[in-house]
Amino acid sequence: MRFILMIVLAVSCLSFYMMPQAEAKDRTTVTKRPNQQTLDIDNDGLKEIVRVDDKFDTEQNFTIVVMSLKKEEIDSFSAAGKFKKIELVDLSGDGSKQIAVQYKDTNDFYTVVIYKLKDNMLSKIFSVSSGYGVDTEFNSTLPRVKVGRAKYLGRSSYASDIPDWEIWVWIGDRFVKER
Repeated sequence: MRFILMIVLAVSCLSFYMMPQAEAKDRTTVTKRPNQQTLDIDNDGLKEIVRVDDKFDTEQNFTIVVMSLKKEEIDSFSAAGKFKKIELVDLSGDGSKQIAVQYKDTNDFYTVVIYKLKDNMLSKIFSVSSGYGVDTEFNSTLPRVKVGRAKYLGRSSYASDIPDWEIWVWIGDRFVKER
C-alpha cells in the first residue's frame, strides 16, 4: 500500500513541475545568465533594455544595465556576489516596473535589492540581506519579501538550521516589516 501511495505522490509531483506555470501579466522573471528584456520599465512610452552584464569574472561580480533601444546606457548598478535571479515587477500598479535582483554576496549572505528607474536614473528603494535566505512573492495582491532569520530558542540560544521568516510587505511606496 505504501508503495502505491509513493508512486501516486511521485506522479502528481512530476505532473505539477511539468505543467506550464501561468505568470502574472505584469511580471517578467529571468534566471541564471539572461539575455536581455525589452520593455517600458519607467512607463514613459519608450521601451528600455534591461540586461545582466555577461562579463562575469568567476561569477563573483555582475552588473545590471538599463539601456535605450539605441543601445545607449541609461544607468547601471553592480554587485559583488553570485547572481541568482532578476524580476521586473510593477509593485505600485502604475505601469512602471521595478528591478528586483537576488544574489548571494561574497560573504555568503543572500540579498534582495530593488531599484526603480525615474528620470533616467536608477535609485535603490529596498535592500535586505540574510545568511538564512531570502525569497520574493510578487504575484500576490501584497508583494512581499521573506527574510530568513535565526530562530530564537530562549536563553540566548538560536537554531541556525531553522529560519524564522521576517516578512516585508509593499504598502504602495515602500516595504514595511509585517512581523
